[in-house]
Amino acid sequence: ADKRKKAKLAQQLEEYRKTHGNDDTLSGNMRFANSTDCTREAIKSFSIFHAYIKNIGSLIIGAILSLVTVIITFTLDSEWWMKLLAVGIVVYYGYKIFSTPTNIEKVQRKVYDRGTSSTAIYAFYDEAFRVSGVQSASVYPYFQITDVRKHGHYVYLYYGPDNAYMVDQFGFKLGEYEDFLKFISEKTGKKL
Repeated sequence: ADKRKKAKLAQQLEEYRKTHGNDDTLSGNMRFANSTDCTREAIKSFSIFHAYIKNIGSLIIGAILSLVTVIITFTLDSEWWMKLLAVGIVVYYGYKIFSTPTNIEKVQRKVYDRGTSSTAIYAFYDEAFRVSGVQSASVYPYFQITDVRKHGHYVYLYYGPDNAYMVDQFGFKLGEYEDFLKFISEKTGKKL
């Protein structure tokens, strides 16, 4: 399913590039403009959200499976090495749960520290949006957004499984936040 999704996205991008070219200019009127400071606190907030809130289902299932493994292993009076393995699995899963936000935060800092500043400047048009500031200016058609989530005063525009652009509610220079929520939901086909 992932391969089909990636192939479809690649085809859509190819079609988009054929009709619009590879440059950073966008035609039409700018609908929304936003400037978001990608501070350590903002990145940390995203990391915690992504690790614990967005992926809560897989965390719960993993914890239950780990506990069931330990309970079954000790209940059935298994070999000592099986008990040790079961305890090791629980310890590893616990470590993974607590280290995930830190690992995501490290990746996000690398992404946002590459640019010329720590402020992301967004320009939203009808067909695509442009991001500059934290990276060289890049244009993204809305179909590249894989998920849209809202947490606190941020909207996260996911462009990969673990990567998202952060749009601050209080950073709009053009347009209103509530109108932007409707706009981005309509353009991406994702409900908040």
